Amino acid sequence: MTDQQPLWQCPVETLELNSPSAPALTHFRQLDAVQDRLRPVFRNAEGDGYWMFTDHAVILDGLQHPELWSSSVIVPTEPDPPYKWIPIMIDPPEHAKWLFPSIVFPKIMGMPVGHLDQFLEWEDKILHQQGVGEQVNAARFEGMQQVMG
Repeated sequence: MTDQQPLWQCPVETLELNSPSAPALTHFRQLDAVQDRLRPVFRNAEGDGYWMFTDHAVILDGLQHPELWSSSVIVPTEPDPPYKWIPIMIDPPEHAKWLFPSIVFPKIMGMPVGHLDQFLEWEDKILHQQGVGEQVNAARFEGMQQVMG
């Protein structure tokens, strides 16, 4: 394969992601290297072959268009599994039926389900701050104060 691919040709690479004997983090290093070289997409020749998207914007676009890209296959070397991981391997509209657990917590706390957005905002402030230090702790504390009223 040359460094310069014609624009009409998608690169093909064999990236073995299902080798359990590989040392820890090997697959992540392989994915990082491929992501740096082959954007936005390449064809992985592993197994029967499958497409891998390597660009954040393209991945996000695919996730937002289930009519084009299905979530039903998580393990590409097993394209027709006898199981479905719920809700990860289920496409809309059926996927929405399995999102109810986020409604359970406001009910347990005695909150109206209509306040779910507020609950999720608090949850984000308390549990999903990046980093460490006074600023992060202050944001978490602010979230807790909002919960406590």
